[in-house]
Amino acid sequence: MGGNAMSFNKRTNKNIAASVIVMPLLLGVGCSSEKANNGISEQSTTAAVTEKSTTNSKEEAKNKTSEEEKSNALSTLNLKEATVSRVVDGDTMELSDGSKVRFAGVNTPESTTTTEPYGEEASNYTKSQLTGKTVYLEKDVSETDKYGRLLRYVWLSIPKEINDSEIRTKMFNAILVQNGYAEASTYPPDVKYQEYFTKYNLEARNANK
Repeated sequence: MGGNAMSFNKRTNKNIAASVIVMPLLLGVGCSSEKANNGISEQSTTAAVTEKSTTNSKEEAKNKTSEEEKSNALSTLNLKEATVSRVVDGDTMELSDGSKVRFAGVNTPESTTTTEPYGEEASNYTKSQLTGKTVYLEKDVSETDKYGRLLRYVWLSIPKEINDSEIRTKMFNAILVQNGYAEASTYPPDVKYQEYFTKYNLEARNANK
């Protein structure tokens, strides 16, 4: 009986000792695993921040390049960016700086002091297309007309080059003529696009526009 009790106590003591040894090991493994997970998490966070920073840098570089390309295009084509504050009638508008612009090379029916046939239609069309928009103005030879208004060709977007396709789709003066809201009306020395306007005028007439 006494021997059995001593044997039991020895086994119990061994189990306790083993537990004392194993527990720190398990705790150590747990701590190591937690540290490893924290390390992975920190690496992931760092990688995400680095990736975001790289993306932002690329976006900034892209925007800078786009602005430089735009500036070069405006300089090369001698265009000036402007914002339309209001439209006076079919062929006249006012800019955000208060300047009035008369569209060069074209003429729409009157709709202000007098109202000519289709004058209101032309005015409403120009209002719908230009009010509040950013445009790009091109001067021919004359700075202003006899009423002191800037005489300009109005581009809706910067043309890649000056050709028939770009003029048809991007120059508002030409678009007015093509759609029958204006007729070609060029006067020397401002005749840079006379040939194009005359052709578009004929096309509109033949299409009953």
